[in-house]
Amino acid sequence: MRQGPQRYSSKILFWFFWLRLDTSFLKDLLEEFSLVIIKNGGIIFSSKNKSIRPILDAYIQLGDELNMAIIADRIIGKAAALIICNTRPMLVYTLVMSKPALEVFKAHGVRYQYEELVENILDKDGNICMFERLLATVSSPSLAVSLIKKKFGISNGDE
Repeated sequence: MRQGPQRYSSKILFWFFWLRLDTSFLKDLLEEFSLVIIKNGGIIFSSKNKSIRPILDAYIQLGDELNMAIIADRIIGKAAALIICNTRPMLVYTLVMSKPALEVFKAHGVRYQYEELVENILDKDGNICMFERLLATVSSPSLAVSLIKKKFGISNGDE
């Protein structure tokens, strides 16, 4: 969904976030959403879907609008990190980040903050997430997006 919930007005979001000078506001938003993207004081994208698809959809739909945005995602693994590195966000905040995602952000100069760092993102069966496995040897953000799109059956011309 492209537009955020109405109860979070742009001005309130802007002042609340900046006056608190911490990420507790983002943490509060992640209690309701799995992904929230804020720019110019308002929510420009949000999702409750708990997969990698929302960050991919946000990238496809918003593209350069993600530059200088604040991206808050409950879980960020290497695949999500590589998608995000196709843009220049102001900050990436997450509750759980994998070590491979941390290395991607460091390599690309992305400012990030996490609550918990884990070895890898695991699926519900305790195995390494299929997207983490798919991109284990990939370091190119654009190649990562192409491979993830292919996995979802999205052609590169379907943007």
